[in-house]
Amino acid sequence: MADNFFAPHALYVCADRVSPSNIDPDDLSYSDKRYTCIAWGDPDASVDAHDVGGNMTNVLVVDDSDDIRLALRTILEEVGHDVHELSDGIEVLPWLQSNSPDMILLDVAMPLKDGFQTLSELIADSRYAHIPVIKVTAKGRTQDLERARSLQARDYISKPWEDGEVELRTGWILEAATLRRAS
Repeated sequence: MADNFFAPHALYVCADRVSPSNIDPDDLSYSDKRYTCIAWGDPDASVDAHDVGGNMTNVLVVDDSDDIRLALRTILEEVGHDVHELSDGIEVLPWLQSNSPDMILLDVAMPLKDGFQTLSELIADSRYAHIPVIKVTAKGRTQDLERARSLQARDYISKPWEDGEVELRTGWILEAATLRRAS
């Protein structure tokens, strides 16, 4: 890939900052190690679940808190996603043997198997490594963000999240996955 290339409508992460694609290409090159592209798409466009791949999208929410699962289910169903819930990371791999989510929202701190362990297992298994994962956590520390990135998490949502944040971040990730499959 050529230097000084930043994709239009992309979302770039630099350590603990998120930047839209209006990064001045004269200031940085694509190969600049400080920035990693994590999502593509029009940041102002809303993504309807039926528009992604032509079908309703299936989202797996994994969190040990009933309240958080309910809140995420409500938000995601309002924009048209089909939501499945699990309460611990230990349930994820067995569930995936008979289900195919389009995306996983994965909590970090869970009692039996934490989200980092679960994500490590997902990326190590070629059957599941392609599934985009968004980490959802109350632990908004930089070291947790870095660890999530190193494990190929596509995004990171801190609890409590801002109004509209879950819809926006999941929309970007699902749109990016659709564009990758199409290319």
